[in-house]
Amino acid sequence: MTNEAEVIENKLSEIADLIDSPADTWWKIGIAAIELAELYEVADCEVDWVHDLYEDVEPVDLVAALYWHYSDYSEGQASLSYRVQCALSQIYKPATGESSNWVEHSEAYHALYALLAEKEALDIKSRQGQLIR
Repeated sequence: MTNEAEVIENKLSEIADLIDSPADTWWKIGIAAIELAELYEVADCEVDWVHDLYEDVEPVDLVAALYWHYSDYSEGQASLSYRVQCALSQIYKPATGESSNWVEHSEAYHALYALLAEKEALDIKSRQGQLIR
């Protein structure tokens, strides 16, 4: 395995661990997704990633779930979600007519997308709590 592939696989694992974490990690996932896109953009290697918790997830499932989640929940051009979507659009090109609930997405994709939505809901609650204090 090349060093580039190992770095990308480590970043994929970091994102999977953040998604699985019970903590409020939505913004950390976004930053890691931007870093992942930057790594993929310059890499010239095959990535054969397998994660203990997500054995059926292919890298494309994870990248697609990130792309569509941050696209669907975008908070405008000055937001982290928009930056994530733009970065991931360099490595993930949706098919014509594709959307976040496209039937061609795998079961793994749909599960990851749902987990990301839960993470964002926690992030929103956390930010609202900080504003109230």
